[in-house]
Amino acid sequence: MGKAKATRSKQKAHREEWFRWVEQMIRCHREMLSPEEREDLDRWERENLDGGIVGTSDWPGWRKHIGKSPKGLTVVSTPYVM
Repeated sequence: MGKAKATRSKQKAHREEWFRWVEQMIRCHREMLSPEEREDLDRWERENLDGGIVGTSDWPGWRKHIGKSPKGLTVVSTPYVM
């Protein structure tokens, strides 16, 4: 396998891992978070989202339900995304 093909393969694998984690995050928000955890997430977003490098995926509460996000993942969003 050539270097360019190997790089594309790694990028594809990372992208797929990223999409799986985002799907888990959305499902978790919809089906697993308690009302108190949703309030915690809303408060955390109001205090921490900066429209840049900090995103909803950085909320520490996800780890309890779906583990730590894949390396290099930050989903920049607003509370309206979920």
